[in-house]
Amino acid sequence: MLVTIDQLGPGDEILIPCQVDFKRLKVERMPSKNKEGVWKNVKCAIRNDSVGTTHDWANYNCQEGEYNDHIYMELHHRRMWLIKKGKP
Repeated sequence: MLVTIDQLGPGDEILIPCQVDFKRLKVERMPSKNKEGVWKNVKCAIRNDSVGTTHDWANYNCQEGEYNDHIYMELHHRRMWLIKKGKP
């Protein structure tokens, strides 16, 4: 199901398009707005299967599994599919 940033909550798992692939993210914190009313970047957990310490490319795995890394994503104006709703 397509969702917007204001429908997300902690624990929600979403799928977003990224270049020619997809990223599977787990929302860590409730999305919030800054003083001007603009959405802030959202802290998300990801599954990163990169080998070594190279920072050129990260291999984000969109399969179900353990999340082992954290990133901050700008999710406003992004097309997102809800995979699993987090527990309230």
